[in-house]
Amino acid sequence: DMGVFSSDAIFTLATGSENTSISIEDLPSCTPDRTSKSYVIMGEEELKAFVNGGGDEKETVYDLFITGSDITEGTLRDLEHRVGKIEGTLTFSEIGTSDSWLSTDQCLEFIDMQGSIEFHNVLAHINPNGMGSWVKIPGNVVIENCPQFPNDWDPFKSCKEVGGDIRIIGPMRGFNSRFFPVLSKIGGNFYVDGVSSFWDFADDSGDDLVEIGGDLTIVNCPDFTRDSKGFKGFQNVTKIGGSVLINVPVWIPENDYSSSKVGACLFNYLIEKGVVSREKVRIIGAGGELVLEGGTIGSCGGD
Repeated sequence: DMGVFSSDAIFTLATGSENTSISIEDLPSCTPDRTSKSYVIMGEEELKAFVNGGGDEKETVYDLFITGSDITEGTLRDLEHRVGKIEGTLTFSEIGTSDSWLSTDQCLEFIDMQGSIEFHNVLAHINPNGMGSWVKIPGNVVIENCPQFPNDWDPFKSCKEVGGDIRIIGPMRGFNSRFFPVLSKIGGNFYVDGVSSFWDFADDSGDDLVEIGGDLTIVNCPDFTRDSKGFKGFQNVTKIGGSVLINVPVWIPENDYSSSKVGACLFNYLIEKGVVSREKVRIIGAGGELVLEGGTIGSCGGD
């Protein structure tokens, strides 16, 4: 029903010692109320056929998975002529080459995103501007192994809420305050791993993160807190639903609290305020030195 398999596909379900066949058409759908289809598109020619195969009205799709080293920037932009809404997950995987481009602008800003957006193993240069108008992303935001995802663009500049997880996994050119400058709420986990030029998560807009529904994890980021704003951007958090793990191979400021830098003492402050329980916080800095576990440094913060 979702369009994952061709309607011409033949299925045989064999049961028992006598190998009795059951027709799959006689079984009810597991999602009988879902009317939107899912698609897997592999390569430039399949993408062209998909774009040109729509009707007069734009289609609402559930999951849309696109892959192919030969996919061109222009054809990918034409996606908006076929798709009007995505209810599940839009996945870009292994698209293009290191000399090509994946452009979300002139495309994704015209698509109603009601689910998740994921980039996996994309070697191409990525223009993320098409996501800049989204105020809320109901699902997940995942960027994994996209070495040319830029650090000097503004991909999610209007996004105030992500309903699911944010997962940023390197390598990539960088992840910083320009990605989510007005983000206030993350429904799931906030996970950053292996981004060598992730140095801070704060800007000067005055909009700071307030809620993290799951875990806060920052690991293997060698520039985080180094000559930067430290944990500034997290100082107004009022909810952390899971655990906190910070494990970065650099010196971590501890007792700083100013308009320019916030140290690890912030987390003792959040412990005292009941935002997160003491046993769920672990911060490890340069040389594997334990900075905070169970309140080994003082508190900082305001009233």
